[in-house]
Amino acid sequence: MVAKIQAEEPWKKSLRALIQTADPSLATAPKALDKRLIWLVGYENGSLTLEPVEQKRTARGIWSKGRPVSLSRIFSGDKLEFVTEQDQTVRAAVEREVRYHYYGTQYRLSTEKAILTLIGHPLLFLKESPGTSVELVRGEPEIIVTRSGKELHIQFSTQMTDSPIVVEKDSPSRFKVLELSEEHRRMARILGEKGLTVRHRPRKMCWMP
Repeated sequence: MVAKIQAEEPWKKSLRALIQTADPSLATAPKALDKRLIWLVGYENGSLTLEPVEQKRTARGIWSKGRPVSLSRIFSGDKLEFVTEQDQTVRAAVEREVRYHYYGTQYRLSTEKAILTLIGHPLLFLKESPGTSVELVRGEPEIIVTRSGKELHIQFSTQMTDSPIVVEKDSPSRFKVLELSEEHRRMARILGEKGLTVRHRPRKMCWMP
């Protein structure tokens, strides 16, 4: 048995490392983290609320209820080495305001910026039901055309607001995020709040002998 044990030659080590670099699936899987950052999503009157929560994996392998993470900690990134790259980009949505009159610093989350950043995030859950995953997807405003007899009714699908984004609820756990451009607003102004109704006149066809 001792005779069969041989030291691996250097060229074999280099070749194996090269193969693993070309195919990351052959490399050793990273160690599972015992902490994670999730976002609790609330919805009310067409607006979303976001709350960052830190969870720990228990001895039984399940995630704890978690505790809220302060915005100051999100802003500084203090002891958040377990967060994803997508979470890191949310830090740009946290704004710091220094109030010299009160000798204090306040932090607030720009929900509009954060929502765009969290589109497609895998760790979104309903605030009212933390065990329910939330799907946040990107959408586009649409023009809806309906016909009634000889009349066509043309209406913009999205209600215009002063906010640059609009959130539409597709289902209890699926939300569509629409980013409104100036072109969208111009089209909405042309159609008006109630839409535009036009009379449809079918074209006559002439047959040539």
